[in-house]
Amino acid sequence: FGINGQTYSRLGLSGKELVIANAKSQVLGSTVDNVQKEIERINDLPFSKEEKMLKFLEKENIRPSEVGTHLRFNGRRVAYLSKDKAVSEMFPVVDLTTNTYVILSNIENSTSDETILELRNNWKEVKTYENLGVFVTLYKKPKE
Repeated sequence: FGINGQTYSRLGLSGKELVIANAKSQVLGSTVDNVQKEIERINDLPFSKEEKMLKFLEKENIRPSEVGTHLRFNGRRVAYLSKDKAVSEMFPVVDLTTNTYVILSNIENSTSDETILELRNNWKEVKTYENLGVFVTLYKKPKE
């Protein structure tokens, strides 16, 4: 491969980004600048919004068990978590009475219109990633 593992670690790449950037580095040339540019381009693609949200949750120390969602994060076995945090926690389904946070996105259609309106009108928007009409938003339950 064109770039060594230490360089990828320094750039903070996930497994998927590492594979894509490494393949691209063969074409673009093995410079860190070229790989960084490719990572930025990849991060602007719509599918990466979910990955960015997972990284945000980890950075903010928000546990998956606190976040209701209809997105298929559980099928990925929460692979974004570091090895020392394991993969035992799962994201529950959306339940506005028990969830502290909810992730809403227009890439799923399981969330009812009533729930969407409740989230948008009464819950606090914490973080949104949006690109090309695709959005993933984290809401926090209002204090009672």
